[in-house]
Amino acid sequence: MIYFNISGIGVLTLDKILFEFDNLPILVVCLDTSGNRYFCLCTDPIMEFTWLISRISLNSLIDVIQNKISVLDAFKNSNNKIYLYNDIPEGITTLGAFMGYSHSHIGFD
Repeated sequence: MIYFNISGIGVLTLDKILFEFDNLPILVVCLDTSGNRYFCLCTDPIMEFTWLISRISLNSLIDVIQNKISVLDAFKNSNNKIYLYNDIPEGITTLGAFMGYSHSHIGFD
């Protein structure tokens, strides 16, 4: 089962796999303990299983599924923090200035 444990969010558990390649999940939706949805995109399924993770609204998720917006637009339009998660020991990086957010640094949680 796919899950993430992110500082400031908590544990995210798999809800739906939206896209997989060669039996590897690439785009999934996870839920936190409050039922909030998170869009999770695997950007490196080969070496470190690196993921971009951000909270997503139900309307945005539906728009992606119906091809009204792209996956990139769903991340850009979420107005939520985007987390970079991987399996290396450093853990989770919060992407600050990524995609126009007002945060001015990249730091570890």
